Amino acid sequence: MVLFCPTSFSVKFSRLFGYNNGIGFSVRFTPYDRKSFSKGAVVKFDYIISNQGNGYSTTTGKFTCRTPGLYLFLLTVVSDTNWGYAIIVKNKDEINLALTTLEHNTNKKRYESGSTSALLTLKVGDEVWVKSGTHTSYEWHCNFNGLLISE
Repeated sequence: MVLFCPTSFSVKFSRLFGYNNGIGFSVRFTPYDRKSFSKGAVVKFDYIISNQGNGYSTTTGKFTCRTPGLYLFLLTVVSDTNWGYAIIVKNKDEINLALTTLEHNTNKKRYESGSTSALLTLKVGDEVWVKSGTHTSYEWHCNFNGLLISE
C-alpha cells in the first residue's frame, strides 16, 4: 500500500527498503487535463509531485541520471481511446510497455489503465523516459515514477 502513494513515493519507498539517498521523482499530468501524443512522441509529464535530485525535466519529459546505480521505474497510463500503449525507454532502447484496451460493446464512456515497471542499471548521463506507442489521448491520472534503490 505504501508504494502507491504518489505524493511521497520516493521517501516512503526508501524508508520501506532502508535506503534513503534522496534521489527519485514522481510526475503526472496537470490535474483534470487530458494530453494527446502522436506515435513515437516523448510523453512529457508536466506536473511534478516530487523531484528529489532534480533528475526529471518537464521540458524534455526525460529523467537524466546524475548518480549511477540501480533504479526502479513505474509507469501507469489511463486512456479512454480504443487501445494504446506507452513504453519506458532507456536511451534509445525500448524496455517495457503499458497497454490499455477498451471494449466497444457498450455505450458508456470507460477508462482503462495499464501499468509496467523496469529495474534498470544506469550510468551518469543515461536518460529514461516514456514514449507513446500509438496516437493516444491520456488522462491526468497517468503517472511515471523513478527511484534510485542502490548505488
